[in-house]
Amino acid sequence: MIPATTTSTVPSTDVADIVPWGLCIIDRNLGVVQWNRTLERWTEILRHEAIGMNLGIRFPQLTSSIIRERLANVFDMGHAAVFSAGLHKQFLSIPDFPTASGQQMMQRAVVRPIDDNRQFALVMIEDVTSQYHQVNQVNQLKKEESRLQKSEAKLRTNQQELRQAKQVAEKALRAKGQFISNMSHEIRTPLSAIMGFTELLTDAVFDSETLRTVSTIQRNGEHLLTIVNDILDLSKIEAGMLVVEKLDCSPHKVIQEAVALMRGPAAAKGLSLDSKIVGEIPARAETDPTRLRQIVLNLLSNAIKFTASGSVRVTAEMDETRRLLIRVLDTGRGMNSSQIARIFKPFEQADSSMAREFGGTGLGLSISQELAHMLGGSLSVESEPGRGSSFHLTTSLGRFDPEKMLHESCPVDTTSSDTDAVENAAEPENCDGTSGCRVLLAEDTRCMQYLIVRMCEKSGATVVCVDDGVSAYEKATQAQVDGESFDVILMDMQMPICDGYSATRKLRNNGYHGIIVALTAHAQMGDREKCIDAGCDDYMTKPIDRRVLTSVLQKYAAVTSQ
Repeated sequence: MIPATTTSTVPSTDVADIVPWGLCIIDRNLGVVQWNRTLERWTEILRHEAIGMNLGIRFPQLTSSIIRERLANVFDMGHAAVFSAGLHKQFLSIPDFPTASGQQMMQRAVVRPIDDNRQFALVMIEDVTSQYHQVNQVNQLKKEESRLQKSEAKLRTNQQELRQAKQVAEKALRAKGQFISNMSHEIRTPLSAIMGFTELLTDAVFDSETLRTVSTIQRNGEHLLTIVNDILDLSKIEAGMLVVEKLDCSPHKVIQEAVALMRGPAAAKGLSLDSKIVGEIPARAETDPTRLRQIVLNLLSNAIKFTASGSVRVTAEMDETRRLLIRVLDTGRGMNSSQIARIFKPFEQADSSMAREFGGTGLGLSISQELAHMLGGSLSVESEPGRGSSFHLTTSLGRFDPEKMLHESCPVDTTSSDTDAVENAAEPENCDGTSGCRVLLAEDTRCMQYLIVRMCEKSGATVVCVDDGVSAYEKATQAQVDGESFDVILMDMQMPICDGYSATRKLRNNGYHGIIVALTAHAQMGDREKCIDAGCDDYMTKPIDRRVLTSVLQKYAAVTSQ
């Protein structure tokens, strides 16, 4: 119980009623002796009601141990006590008093003794609401600034980590690209020798049993080349390195070329194979003819493979979005929904029994679907067990002339191709035009030297061989000085000492204008451009087809003879 207040010994103190502070005098028992008008206004306790009142009873927070201890020091030790707004908010609890800002009053109170005997103390209470909130806002701003600085530091760290991760990813991508390039070279080089020598062997074999054996080797070599190409294509797609081109071409010719290539396999199984235009399609448009042909060939190959009897049909039309729609329909075994869900996944077929019965890697449809997307379209299938399948390929055609369209009744010339003569030369071997053609062969692999020399000689050409780019440069320039320039230089692009790229550049930089044809086992998109940029006139990939080589020699021998 707090003792009752007495006023008999109160010193005579005038409390200013004009100051903006709340002023009062208390004794050591917290009894009120004086009370100014500011406190009347703040607390709504009139002066005559306040005098004699015990502050501890009216404002219970003053009886807390911390505050009582500090007030006791005022009276016992004569030390002033300061009660800050930051720590105590309010010395006197006035929750409903409206401040100028409309916020709860924040107070700063100072209590100091006013008599020598330390029996009384003056309490000065200042309204620091505005200052408190200003300080609080400053503190909040500092906290926000600190948070932003930490966020910026974290962002910089993240950006640095992203840059480092990007550099690592780009390095890994370059390494993967180099690996793919090296794999292409390392696989194609021996495969080129196998297939090339097998082709030469067919000319020297006359008994049917040996010829059948050689043909089997050649057929399986071609199959292995297809698998290698599929794996390399998939690797390039996954690495983001495969690029499609936009070339002006005839989509219908591309389809007809694919159909022509598959007539033999279809006939061997007793299947009919035909194609037709539905409605109309552009005579010429912009797309990648090589990749479009690759997709159509894969779809036709699968249709023929999985059709035991009946027919395979190809139709071409424009869909409602003005894209080219190619359908490949067959009367084969068909597929159920679970099989359809698997066929576009890499290395998967409709079921394992198909892999055992028909072979294959399960890459063709996966690659074809990715290529379709890259051509601005899609690849899907509709199928039912026992009722055949219908594959739907759509592709964007870029710009085309709507006035020049092909209809079902239009005659179509399929004798020429939209791709390079080197890539599509398949004419029977003919020595006309190559007899006496002088060829410089730069090739470091002995077996490939022997193979290419034999191929050239069979076409009627004469060949001089060198092992590296330095020797190629010296032979070519010396022959030019002697007035006996070579008609064609066959330049392998991967050689020791000086590769074909460097040798070709050096020749061109020194005024050599003769024909240079690149030979390379690198068959990625962009490799052709790399060779042409180095100064080559044409480009051939290994394995080398003897008919293609003959066609190239005929083409350029005719040019140099003019």
